[in-house]
Order: sequence, then C-alpha cells, then structure tokens
Amino acid sequence: MTEPISEQMPNLFSLREAEPALKPKWYQKYAWLIGAGALAFIGGTVIINSYLQRSAVIHQIKNGINYTIKSLNLSGWDAAYDEVAFNPAYPGDLVRFKNLTFYSPDGTNGLSIKIPELVIRSGFINAGKFRVRFPQGLVISGSGQEHKVSFENYDFSAEASGGQLLNNIVWQAENIKISGWADIAKISLASRIIAPQQISDHSPFLKIYLEAENIKLNGLLDYPLSQNIDRIYLESDVIGQFKAEDNFMQALNSWLARGGDIEIRDMTLNWLPLIMVARGDLYLNDNMKPIVRLNTSSKALLELLDELDDKKWLDGKGVFVAKILLSNKAYKADPEDKYLTVTSPITIQEDALLIEKIAVKKWKNK
Repeated sequence: MTEPISEQMPNLFSLREAEPALKPKWYQKYAWLIGAGALAFIGGTVIINSYLQRSAVIHQIKNGINYTIKSLNLSGWDAAYDEVAFNPAYPGDLVRFKNLTFYSPDGTNGLSIKIPELVIRSGFINAGKFRVRFPQGLVISGSGQEHKVSFENYDFSAEASGGQLLNNIVWQAENIKISGWADIAKISLASRIIAPQQISDHSPFLKIYLEAENIKLNGLLDYPLSQNIDRIYLESDVIGQFKAEDNFMQALNSWLARGGDIEIRDMTLNWLPLIMVARGDLYLNDNMKPIVRLNTSSKALLELLDELDDKKWLDGKGVFVAKILLSNKAYKADPEDKYLTVTSPITIQEDALLIEKIAVKKWKNK
C-alpha cells in the first residue's frame, strides 16, 4: 500500500528549525548606539554653531555700542545704562538693557530718551536676524516735561549686515500712545540696503519707507488744521554709499563730500482740509543743518496760509506775496472740489520756510 504523500515529504518546519541561526553583524548589534551617537553629534554641532553665531552677533553688538557712544559724544550727546547682560546660549535673551538712556547734557532743559527695558532676541539657526522688544515702552523728557510712549501689537526686527549698519529694519506697531502729544493708530517703518557692492557715489544705497495712519493730536497747540491726521507716507532713497568709518560724524562728512543726499521719491500728507503730495530732496548745508526742497501739489494751501497768518505764526508780508503768486496758478482739479489745487516749490531751511521762494516764516538760528 502506497504511503500518503504527506508522510513521504520531509518536515520542512523541522528542517528550518534545525538550521543554525545567523549571527547579526557587529554594526547591527550596535545600530541603536551608532544612531544615538550620530544624532548627538549632529545636535551638538548645531548647538555649538548656534552658540558661535550668537557670540559673533554679541561681539558685533558690543562694537556697535562703543561706536554709538563715541559718535554720540562727538555730537554733544551721551548714553548710559544701569545694567547690560549678554547671553550667547539659546533660548536666552541675546542682550538685555535696563534703563538705557540717550541724553543731551544741557542741564534740566536737555532732551533725553529713556528705555526702561530693551531686549534683543535672536533665533536658534539664524542668530544674525533678531527682534527688539520694549516691554515697558519708553519715556521722552525735555524742558521739564515727560512724555511716556507705549505700543501694542508691535514688531521690530533687523539683520546684522557685518558692519556698523543694520539691514532689513522693520518696525510695525499699533495703538501708539504718546502722553501729552498724540495717539497713532498704526505706524510702519522699513529700510533695506541695496546691493552695496554695486553702489556708486550717485546711486541709491538705502531705501526707507514710513507710513503713519490716523494720528490724533492731543490739542496742546491751537492747530489751524483738524486734530486728526489721516495719513503720512514717505518713500525715500539715500543716495551714495554710506561707508563705515571711525565714527558716525566722520562717515557722514565723507558721505556728504562724495555728494550724498536723500531723495524724497514720494510724500503724502492728508491733514484735512490740506491734502499734499510732493517729491524732492533733503541734504545738509555747510553747518550740518538739514535743507528740504519739495515740489508740491496740494489742496487748501491758500486757506492754510490765511489761518496761519491770522494766528501770527507766519510773516504777513511774505504770506501776502506768496498768495499772489499761488493764486495766479491755482485751479479746480474737479468742478465739485471745495478747495483749489496749486503746485508750488516749498523749501525748509536753517533760518526760514519759503513758498514760491518767498520767506513766509523766519526764525533765529540757535
């Protein structure tokens, strides 16, 4: 009788059990240890790199502090602080100041800006990009008065550029309150360096943008315009490369000697009833005093001059002549406009305000 096929076949399971087990390779045996070591090496390298980056930024900040104080001293200003701490280890604050004060040592009437607490923080990977915080706002003092400044929902960031200048500065804030002066609903400020290696002495080096919205003045002065400024917008270019030198005044003088100035590419002022748009430039004269020259187009400028003249803020004779020149070219841009539109050059210089090259206000030089 033939045996069943199942009985004739060998027991495969028993054969497999009889085979000796393969020994794991040495690297398989210690795979977990090798993996843990690799992760520790990578993690340690990243931490050390972050520490070195933050240390380099701290070194640059320290040089910047010395540079700033030296430059302030040459300009008749100074800086002081109660305490400063540096921390190259993440996630600690990169730099923390307590009671940082910039002041003009002119007795009780000297101007000062006090920052009770200033904190600079940077990321773990890119320490060169950092954020600045003012947890307690700041205080502006002068002529026996004190004005506290506070912000909400603000962001202040910048990047170390490798020299004394910061790059990609961005400051945005809402609900800015300046006690005794104004409340500002929103303000934005930004600046960035334009490819410095390609800059000539007559090319844009730095772009600056400023916008402020819904500024409510606190009525300390009898303003001829409304107490609310709807919008201020400014876009400008710094012409000519601003090169780092021993101090800021030396760098400024060298920049001016190369023909540096600031081009105002676009300016808008909505301070009803005045609406003004302008372009022009800003430069410094031989006495290092700013001169602003604008080509403007505006509505309600004639009415503003009348009100300022009535309040004795302007020179009546100058206003009279300037108004004659302005009236000759004033027109209605739209038949329904309440105010005339007029184009006019306006200059603000060390000793006077000029409209149509006529001095409508003169002041004494200090």
